Parts: sequence; structure tokens; C-alpha cells
Amino acid sequence: MNYKKLLAVCLISHGIQAKTIEYNHNFLRTRQPAQDRSIVFGALQPQVDRINEDQRGGKLQILGFYQGTRKATDTGKYFGIFNSDTNLIENYMGVSPDISEFTDPGYFLHINGGGGGTNTLHDRVLIDPERKAYGARIDFVQDFEDLIQGFSLRVSVPVMQVKTTINAKSILASAAKQTMGNGAVVGLLDYLTGNVTNAITSAQLQSALTKMKFTPGFVKKTGFGDIELAMQYRLIERTGSHVDIAFFGIIPAGRKGKGEFIFEPLTDNGGHFGLGGNLNVNMVFRDNGKIALEGFLWTDYRYLFKAKEMRCPNVLDAAGATIEWGQYDLAGKNNQINVPLFPLANVLTRDYKVKPGQQFEVVAAFSLEKDGIALTTGAGLFAFEQEKVEIDTWEDNAYAIASKIYSTATAFDETNSANIAPGSIVINKAQLLLKDIETPELFQFQVFASLSCTREVDDYVASFSAGVVYDFYAMSNVGMKFLTGYIKGGVNF
Repeated sequence: MNYKKLLAVCLISHGIQAKTIEYNHNFLRTRQPAQDRSIVFGALQPQVDRINEDQRGGKLQILGFYQGTRKATDTGKYFGIFNSDTNLIENYMGVSPDISEFTDPGYFLHINGGGGGTNTLHDRVLIDPERKAYGARIDFVQDFEDLIQGFSLRVSVPVMQVKTTINAKSILASAAKQTMGNGAVVGLLDYLTGNVTNAITSAQLQSALTKMKFTPGFVKKTGFGDIELAMQYRLIERTGSHVDIAFFGIIPAGRKGKGEFIFEPLTDNGGHFGLGGNLNVNMVFRDNGKIALEGFLWTDYRYLFKAKEMRCPNVLDAAGATIEWGQYDLAGKNNQINVPLFPLANVLTRDYKVKPGQQFEVVAAFSLEKDGIALTTGAGLFAFEQEKVEIDTWEDNAYAIASKIYSTATAFDETNSANIAPGSIVINKAQLLLKDIETPELFQFQVFASLSCTREVDDYVASFSAGVVYDFYAMSNVGMKFLTGYIKGGVNF
């Protein structure tokens, strides 16, 4: 990670840099819900700080949350491509017979196989990503003051349902459909949602898209998030102010992605184990017994190790240029005969070795408390470095994008120029465009506020709070802007 850049964006004197618009990407790593340090520490720390010698040192907290995305037009462009005719980055996929759009429909619908057939498909399909999530985060802290003063253990377990969609829909008023050789009348969205096949016309056989499908509506996944096991130690304590340090392990507990949909929902970080640490500073500026004013600085660092994830890269042509939407072109495998062509994404989507690497977060906040009721507000910066992706397995000299006139009744030869698309080439490892599935670095800012109430009853301390976290700016469209609301209840015993 470029820490000089990170420092630059933190300094007010440097101002806010111009936003970068990324495009031509097939995968976006998003931050996991309820992982924000402003939520974790902001809701938990005031409860942890209350120590009663008559208690057993246990603190239990249950936090419920709901998260939704704000306007995500720029995120749609992240999955889009550059339009050289308009010099704009578009948030849609387009096809037209005269190629006035990005793609020739003959490479999606194999109606010219064996010669003949007229391409009529003309449309644009919107890409407007959206994510919603709701669930709970359970934190349990046990201190061991009797054994080691200032030492405690924390276990955090999130469980949630995550829903995603790209809100795919036709946005072209003059859209036209295509009549297939089997008589079916289909549109671009039918193809992109996996609803186009032809098992009848011998020269024009094709199978359905089964991977990286577009989603008009939400798809969902329910499961556990990243479980954290932490060791915490209080380094310094002076009249209410203190400095804490912690080291923790990250255990991904969600279900592995299948690559069935573009912008697939995940409940954990994608299957990556990790290690991390945080340093938390709490300063009491004023406390006269009636009103207390405190300041907080929470920092968090984590490193996610390499693991396999399902992703789908695009491919390069014979000249080394990106084939626009090439992962959705129909392809064949060497020596296949009387076998349907298939969308290239069906075989490109597989396990790749992904190393997310470093993540960093810093949060500054102030809290004003009176009679056990506290108002806390602050701001934070979250950042991660660009991912690194490696090929796990791939069969060279096997696949190529098919020519529009190739007849599926004949043997497919990926070295025969009559069988493959003009300008394309046999798809070997060197043609896999891995940068398209590497999420670029992210720098994102947020603000937050919470209202909490803490009461002591006999030997117990009960606390309740509600808060909101608002992502208001990211330095590129890699950062989706989320709005998160939460409520929390906890008890010390």
C-alpha cells in the first residue's frame, strides 16, 4: 500500500483529490457489513471501560444493523467499459448489428452458424450495483484482572443476510430482439440472465450462460461473517484516560462464492484468514462528576492472506488488446463436434489465487456524557491496497472464441482461422486479463454519530445505544457508499 498517499489524503492541507473512475473490472471487493471500527469500538468500548470489582469481568453485547447503498452510478461504470465514440465510461452493456454499440450480437447469439441468418439484436442493459445487508454482531469480552492486570480476550461473531443486484434492465427505447434458429425470440437481457439456449438447430447449437450472470433483482446469501479472536491489553491508564493495544486473528466463516452472478453476495471476506492489531487511545478532557468530555482515536490494521476465490477475467485478442465483454462471447473447445458453443464465462469462472493484503482504518471521535447518556460523533478513513491475483489452473491450447459462421455440426479447431473469431487467438494463460479481477486500492471517508445510555443495576451494568454511519466520499468508484444504522444492547456481569 502507498502509505505516502495515505498520509497525503489524511492531511487537510492537501485537500480532497480528484476522484478516479475505474472501469473494465469484473470483480469488486466490498467492505464487509458491521466491520467498521466506528461501529465496533464506538458501541463496545464505553461498555468495556466500565469495570466493577464485584463483577466477574464479562461483557456481552448484541448489535443489530441494517446497511444499504447510496447512489451507485459510478460503481456501474466500474463494471462498464470506455466508449471511444463518446469518450465516456458507460455503465451499461450494448450490442447492435452494425456494431454502433460495443459488441456484435453474433458472438452472443449463434444464429449465423453454417452461414446465413440475420442479426437483429439491438439493446443496452444497465449496470447499477446495489447491496443491502442486515444481521447481528455478537461481542463477548472477558477480562482477567486477577491474573494479568489490564488483560482481556474478545470474541466477535457476525451473522447476516447480504443481498446484491446490478439492477439489470433494458434502457434502449429502440431495442430489438432476435429470433433464434429454434424459433425462440430473445433479448440481450435473456442472454445475460442465462435464459438462452439452442439444442435444436444442428449448426447453431449453444448452451446457456451459467456464470457471471446479470441480476435484474436481488440474490441473497445468509451466513456468518469474519469471526475475530482478540487479545487486548491496557498499556496506560491515567485518571480515566487510557491506551489499549490488541492483536487478533480473522477466521472467515461464510460460504464460498460460486461465481454464478456478477457482483455476487458474500457474508465474509471471501475465505481469507488474517491477522491484525489495533491501538486505541481514550483521552478525558473534562470530567467534573456531572459532564464528561472525552476524545477517542481508534486505529486498526489487518492483513488478509492468499486464498482461492471464484472469479472471471476478460481475455486479450491476438494484438494484445482487451476484447470488450469478451467473457460473454460464445466459445468452443478443441475437437468438440455436435456440441453446443458456450459463453466463455462458463469456463473462465473458476478458482484464482487472491491475496487482498493490507487494510487500514483510523477513526477519531468525541463523546459528551451527562448522567449516563452520551452523544458520540466522529469521522474515519478506511483503506486497502490493490489485490494480487494469480492463475490457479487453466488448460492451454483448448479454448477459443468461435466465429459467427462456425457450424457446430463440424469439429472445432481452435487453430483454424475459419473456426475462430477474426482477430482472436487461442486462449492460453497469457490471454487471461487478471487485472480485471483485481480490486484496485481504496481510500474512503465516513462520518458517524451515536446516542447511548448506560445504567448500573445492583452488580450489573446495562447499556443501550443507537447510531448511524455514513460513507460520504471515496477517492475512486472502487468504494461503494453505504449508509448503516444500528442498535445495541449489552450487559456487564
